[in-house]
Amino acid sequence: MGVLPIFNRKIEKMENIIRFMLEDDANEPTYGSALASGLDVTAFKILKVFRGDREIDPEKLKEVQKGFNERGYIKLRSLERILFGTGVYANLPEDMELQVRARSGMALKRGLSVLNGPGTVDADYQGEIGIILYNSTPFLNKVEKGERIAQLVPAIVARPVIHNIYKNGSVNAEEYVMGIDPYIEPTERGTGSYGSTGNK
Repeated sequence: MGVLPIFNRKIEKMENIIRFMLEDDANEPTYGSALASGLDVTAFKILKVFRGDREIDPEKLKEVQKGFNERGYIKLRSLERILFGTGVYANLPEDMELQVRARSGMALKRGLSVLNGPGTVDADYQGEIGIILYNSTPFLNKVEKGERIAQLVPAIVARPVIHNIYKNGSVNAEEYVMGIDPYIEPTERGTGSYGSTGNK
């Protein structure tokens, strides 16, 4: 596999550098407009296919991969999930991640969405960036090789110092959160959740 380093000049302006390595013939991540937040990535290969709760067997996967390469497209079945490889590898600064997000037009017009979105590419991950596409419609959904299928949004990661405070077994969780422990200040909201703040 040949790779080609790409230096993203827009991100260099923030005094951070992302280096992209590309497989032969893979498309480099690109911004769709001058002030776009995300870098578009494309469908380069098929890595996995799931139908229902099962992954298709290796021999069937080879047939699907061969068809995608020869025809230049694949049609996702209803509710099918496919892990597309982008042919892109990222070398990130330690305080940065890439958030994998869906493309709005694809989601609205075609019902194709990125599962586990936003996904995360961690700074210590060195493998190929993959995109899980999901067909939410009852119809076949065509995805072409080289088509832009997701966007990568660079984001700074906060890594605070973590202090673990252990609850005394004789105190229930609500009392603990509400201020019995001196390290936790009570708030007006307290333990309210799941719509507790209202709709309007």
